[in-house]
Amino acid sequence: MRRLGMRRSSAHSAIAARDSIPHRRSCSIKSNLAYAFTILEKDRVISLIHPENEPSIRVAERIGEKPQGRIDHLGREMLCYGIDRESYLSGAI
Repeated sequence: MRRLGMRRSSAHSAIAARDSIPHRRSCSIKSNLAYAFTILEKDRVISLIHPENEPSIRVAERIGEKPQGRIDHLGREMLCYGIDRESYLSGAI
């Protein structure tokens, strides 16, 4: 089962994806990145990832996201990975 979602906020967009096949997951996320940066014209996209979720960390790194730190999200510690518009549009990923 695959779930993709995009949540809008004033500062940035958060994109979350879950899929059982890593290649499809990164392709779906790349499509979401393109949409966020070119259509929605967002300045930054982040992924909140549980620290023990190594497959999602690898996907975030594969699509060009860099570690931004750790945050408390709804009472849980999460890793925050992100990429900015300039890095994405310059082809740095």
